[in-house]
Amino acid sequence: MGFSATNLAVPERFICPITQEIMVDPLVSKHGHNFERRAILQWLNDHANSPDQCCPMTRKALTPSMLFPNASLRTQIRSWQAQNGLPITCRETTEKSTLILASVSSLMRGVE
Repeated sequence: MGFSATNLAVPERFICPITQEIMVDPLVSKHGHNFERRAILQWLNDHANSPDQCCPMTRKALTPSMLFPNASLRTQIRSWQAQNGLPITCRETTEKSTLILASVSSLMRGVE
C-alpha cells in the first residue's frame, strides 16, 4: 500500500482515512471522501452482508459501484512525492498485489 512520511508535512487530502498512509490508488466515494483502493474495498468486503456496509466517514450506504478512480488526486500525490524525492508506487503494482491476495484467499477457502 502507500507509505507514511514522518518528517514531511503531508497534505491531509493525500492520506487515506482508513490506513493513515499516503494513497497510491485513490478512489472517491459518491459522498466525496477519498480512500486507498485496497483499504476501502477491504473495508466493504469485511462489512458485506451487514448493516455496517457503509462509508466509514459518513456512515451512509456505500458499495463498490459507488466508488470512482480519482486520477486528479493520484496525479497530485505523485507530483508531490516527486518534488520531495519520495518513492512513487505505481497503481499496476497495487493491482498485481490485489490479484495475488485474492488468489491466495480463494485457495485458503478451499483448504478450510
